[in-house]
Amino acid sequence: MTRRPAHKAFTLVEILLVVALIGVLMTTALAPIVYTVEKLHEVQREFHARSRERLLFRTIFEETRLVSSVAGFAPIRLVKGGELGSAGDDALVIWGSATTRRGLPAGCMVYRVLRSGVGKQKDPGLYRFILSPDRTPENVDLSLLKPEDASIVLKDIDSMTVEVYADEEWKEEYLGRLPLAMRIKLTRKAKNAESGKLKEETIAHEEWFPVS
Repeated sequence: MTRRPAHKAFTLVEILLVVALIGVLMTTALAPIVYTVEKLHEVQREFHARSRERLLFRTIFEETRLVSSVAGFAPIRLVKGGELGSAGDDALVIWGSATTRRGLPAGCMVYRVLRSGVGKQKDPGLYRFILSPDRTPENVDLSLLKPEDASIVLKDIDSMTVEVYADEEWKEEYLGRLPLAMRIKLTRKAKNAESGKLKEETIAHEEWFPVS
């Protein structure tokens, strides 16, 4: 009677070794894909952040162009940070027809930074206040503005500095008509994607206005 040859089976150690090798190969193959996906998400977040910043600057400068040129008072006012408590807390106050885009009569708007712990405000950032039409830039008392009456326009902004070019020089404080130019610098603390540490980022924009 012919005896069939015995087939040698895999041992448990050999099976575990194969499974471990497959795991190593899969990890090696997937690591670049995971890294690439994370980088794509990072680039996408950065793109959206820059888009919001460009939109904000465009909005502020367009609203500044719409200041009233026939009002019997100065439609633009810059308040330096020292008057608001600390450097980098400048305020931009403008009076014009920009509010009519929101279904309101022509009036006064204020842009300034609010931080965590200021009044009832929770989210730090750059905010817009829309005031009653009878308020003019010169008679706005910034210390009386209530955070709950403002709307946020850009989150996580720590400071804003504004300058205008008038009378052949850049000015940090101003009360007058539409200047020749204006520049705005915003700073914020952002987390470094590689080190995880916070770093200060600066975003700035400058525009020259048409001479009337």
